[in-house]
Parts: sequence; C-alpha cells; structure tokens
Amino acid sequence: MSVEALNHAMNYVIEAWMIGSGLYLSVGFTTSLIRRIREDLAAEAISQADAAEAVEAAEADRLAEVSAVSKQYAKTKTETVSVSVSEG
Repeated sequence: MSVEALNHAMNYVIEAWMIGSGLYLSVGFTTSLIRRIREDLAAEAISQADAAEAVEAAEADRLAEVSAVSKQYAKTKTETVSVSVSEG
C-alpha cells in the first residue's frame, strides 16, 4: 500500500471518528436535556398538586369557619327570639 493510499484511508478513518464522536456527544447532550425536562415537569406536577391540596385545605377551613359562625348565629337568633317571647 502506498503512502498516498494510506493517507487517503486515514483521512476516512479520522472523518468517521469525528462524525462518530459528534453523534455520541449530541446523543448524550440530548439525553441529558430530555432527562432534565422530565425532572422539571415532574417537579412542576408535584408543586401543582401541593398547591391544589393547600387550596382545598384552605377552602375546608373556610367552610368550617362559616359553618361555626352560622351555627352560632342560629343559636343567638333562637335565644333572642326566646327572650323576646318570654318578655312579651
């Protein structure tokens, strides 16, 4: 094999190695990027679920408070009516 043919073959080997390395790095970068996006989406979903639970808990607290106030108001109103009828 002549030096010129060997040089030509080595050029193909080097070019193939560079293309393969570039593809390997591109696939690695893309894979890590996809993994990062999935992690971010999972974290966002957890955050939204936590926020929804917090809203539901706040709503339940508010409804309990409204119920307690309504019962107190009804009790006070009944007592007021009883006192008014007794005095009258």
